[in-house]
Amino acid sequence: MLRKKVIIILAKLKDEIRSLMSIFKGGNNFNNKNIRDKDFRFYIFSNYVYLLCLVIHFLMILLFAFLNIKLMTIFNIFSCLVYIFNLIINCKAKLSLAYHITIVEIISHSFLATVCFGWESNFYLYSIGLIIFTMFSTFLKLKVKIIEVLLITITLSISYIITADYSILYRLSRVTVVNIGLANIILSILGMSFIIYRYYKATEKLNEELRKISEIDGLTGAYNRMFFDQSLKDLVEDILEENKSSSKINFEIAIIDIDDFKRINDIYGHIVGDSVLKKVVEIMKESTSSKDLVCRYGGEEFAILFFKSSRRRVLKAIRDIRVGIEDYEFDFNDKSIKGHVTVSIGLAGFEDFYNNDPLTILNLADQRLYQAKNKGKNKVVSS
Repeated sequence: MLRKKVIIILAKLKDEIRSLMSIFKGGNNFNNKNIRDKDFRFYIFSNYVYLLCLVIHFLMILLFAFLNIKLMTIFNIFSCLVYIFNLIINCKAKLSLAYHITIVEIISHSFLATVCFGWESNFYLYSIGLIIFTMFSTFLKLKVKIIEVLLITITLSISYIITADYSILYRLSRVTVVNIGLANIILSILGMSFIIYRYYKATEKLNEELRKISEIDGLTGAYNRMFFDQSLKDLVEDILEENKSSSKINFEIAIIDIDDFKRINDIYGHIVGDSVLKKVVEIMKESTSSKDLVCRYGGEEFAILFFKSSRRRVLKAIRDIRVGIEDYEFDFNDKSIKGHVTVSIGLAGFEDFYNNDPLTILNLADQRLYQAKNKGKNKVVSS
């Protein structure tokens, strides 16, 4: 029974270590669904802060063990355990708890160290760094932040008053105190620089995520219409600026519409309709290259922007899309009823682009789409 409990505990510990390691690999931070969107930046940033604190306190264990100061050695061992605990609970979305534990630990630690070794040891600098950490928090109201900064200031003032007349617990040599003070200056400056850098990187990462959200259709994973229109506009402007001639523009646009899609929604429901949209986009992406833009242009209407592609390659890709969708068996409900879907496609190429206006080629592709519809659907009209 004991052996079983030990195995369970070790397994849980292994999972916690894996979770901690994933934080610092750079790609998994945004997969924690327990974190609110507005707290993601602080979540990523605070994990690095706790890791930094863990490293600094480990170095202090070595320092105070060397100086044979048992009180501070034990205190720093405890502090290391605190930051390991903070990393674990932070991953469990308990950001506020981890933050306030850090506040208490750093204030009490810097206060105790200052009282032990004097103001010249510069341990108070870590509390100043704590002010930056406090102001970066996303879950505290401004009034609470101001109160906490005032408490930090009061604690620093008390430690200064206590040590002003050189009333300290450990009287080390002048050289030792100066060296400790210099080390703390270097560590605190590097630490504060690191905190600001990690906050900047977290902001950069958040902005990248927000950019992706603004460009991608949430249901299908295709680009959205706004991104498509802007990409087309930028493409035309860049090519005209570079070549000074529309005759050298080389791109194609396909407008694709799912035939009778409203009937699918009416008969089988919107969940089935959504699954059809997702699969259609998947087939489109499989039939195009990574440089082509697949976009959800409307409800069941899609647009593809082919970059610098030959007409032959584009026609092949369009044929593969039409045939691939026509041949695929879609699940229409939970009773294993399957069915087929078709699409109509209008295609316009750079040879149809004659007045330097992106809307010209879009409108032409749209007109050809309706021609395909009028010809009986499940057709491609390219001229």
